[in-house]
Amino acid sequence: MRKKLVELGADKPNAGVPTAGGVYRREIVSVPAIGQGSPRQNIPRGIGVGASKDRQFTDQNCGPENLPYKKETAQHSIVRMRRRSCHFCKCCMRLDPTDNANQGDNGCEYGDICGPANNVVKVPKEKSKTSRITRSQSGVAEHLAMVQKAKEGSLVAAHSKTEPEAWFLGVVTKTAYKPNVTFKGRRGERVIEGEWHLEVRKLEDAVTAPNYYEEVPDSDGLMHVQVNQVVAVDVMAVTKDMRRSAKIDAMGSEWGKLSRKEGRDLLASQYTYLPEAQREYVWLVCPK
Repeated sequence: MRKKLVELGADKPNAGVPTAGGVYRREIVSVPAIGQGSPRQNIPRGIGVGASKDRQFTDQNCGPENLPYKKETAQHSIVRMRRRSCHFCKCCMRLDPTDNANQGDNGCEYGDICGPANNVVKVPKEKSKTSRITRSQSGVAEHLAMVQKAKEGSLVAAHSKTEPEAWFLGVVTKTAYKPNVTFKGRRGERVIEGEWHLEVRKLEDAVTAPNYYEEVPDSDGLMHVQVNQVVAVDVMAVTKDMRRSAKIDAMGSEWGKLSRKEGRDLLASQYTYLPEAQREYVWLVCPK
């Protein structure tokens, strides 16, 4: 049956040839409830959309607005709605069906069956006691002052539309600055003239074990990160150049939880290790 479906072109939706009915492929993704890889839960709740026919919703928090029927200020979101989710395009896999990160160069190719990728609705949101305020509400000036303290060689955590991770680590190679021209960086990130940026060398997951990182070689890892995308500065990690005592101090209480072999491997590793306490801190300060 599988071979027959492939012959009919069922591996790709709407291939222009007769296809068998029903489910042609199941996409199963394991998503942890908390910690690294988990979705952001602590966001304002929607007042109501009324789109029961749609099956995919992409929510991006925006600034506050004054609702016409309420005196107080409420938050709203731009929500993309589609009839069904697409699991084929690279832009759709990173929840950007219009490929906004690359100025719309390679948007979703299956809008005929998944619905238009640019179908957006402005949804007012209500605040609850469990809602965490966004950075725009807590003070842009304070955040900028914090990022401006990041020195060359320090470690920061940030996020970007062009990167697949919810957040990534980067070593600062150029402190906060304002570019005098708008351009696209080596990793596809958009640099906007006159806005504050950091230049960092990205660290990616090492193949040895979880929570180990290595710098992307040459100029491939250099990228420009907008200040509002930086979530934490002066992140404390265990690097190969640190002394043994400094490594143990950076590990904190986690050092006592390691076995002898894990401890030896950590001290001898050529990669950067992010301790548990620092991982939890980054997740805590990530925008909700």
